[in-house]
Amino acid sequence: MLNQVKSTFTVTPPHSSEAKALVEAFAKQDKQHLYPFELQKFTLGVRFQNADPQTQRVIIIAMLAWLDQHSLKSYGRQDQNAWQMGWKMREAFLHMLKFNIPFHEQDVIAMLNWSASQASTSVYVYFSGVPQIIKVLGDYLKRNPMSAELHEAMYCSRPTGSAPSGKWLKGADKYIDALGDFNLFLKLLHWFPLVEKSRTISSNHHDQSLVPANATILKGLVWLCSTSDDTEIARALMTLAITSYKKPPRSGYRAAKVGNACFWALGNMSSQEGTIQLRILESKITDNNAQKIIANALEIAAKR
Repeated sequence: MLNQVKSTFTVTPPHSSEAKALVEAFAKQDKQHLYPFELQKFTLGVRFQNADPQTQRVIIIAMLAWLDQHSLKSYGRQDQNAWQMGWKMREAFLHMLKFNIPFHEQDVIAMLNWSASQASTSVYVYFSGVPQIIKVLGDYLKRNPMSAELHEAMYCSRPTGSAPSGKWLKGADKYIDALGDFNLFLKLLHWFPLVEKSRTISSNHHDQSLVPANATILKGLVWLCSTSDDTEIARALMTLAITSYKKPPRSGYRAAKVGNACFWALGNMSSQEGTIQLRILESKITDNNAQKIIANALEIAAKR
């Protein structure tokens, strides 16, 4: 039974022997018609698509438990049959995540940890399912609050200090590779301007401050921009820094640590555009602490 499955990533097994049997049967099924992969070609896929959301959740968690126990890294491409079976299971799992499923918090945490484990070597970053896991997380947070445990499990929610460590940046490179530079930075160009918008907290009130958890995640995303040499990204960071240092009524800065992250990212960009935008910020932001951080970022850029 699935409740006897031991998982490194605390996958909560469903109490359903039928789900496990379906998954095991699918794993052993003849590997024909895999390209392009379509769920409806397989019995498991048809059962999944016709099931209610709670049953779909049970099947997905059973798939995750199977993938947890059969890592592609354990055999690689040398064993073609095993690799092809693993590829089929992974494709089915990622296709299933496109559905709107009422996952539990521990389900989401297990998926985040599983995804992170797949990116431990660059050969397998394609298989980490980052876009699908981001969708799962986003859908879950639309219905549920952010808990401390979920916050800890999110990769970009763990940046600490005033600058990223080499280890953090090295790990981030694998996630950028999985998403693709173009897709990631295109999304960020759309997301950063949204920080300037107030969030509605009731029908008649707005709050211009950032939720601390969101500010922390945003800081991590800003740090990723240090790897870009794109002019638009540099300008977006400059605008975001100004927004972050705006003072909403009756409160402190909107998100000074996000602005500070922008200074660091601009100072570490390989292009001259980062320095140009820092000079603009030097003239626009008057806060004394910000001025010191900008001066330090300019010094880093000059030395490089």
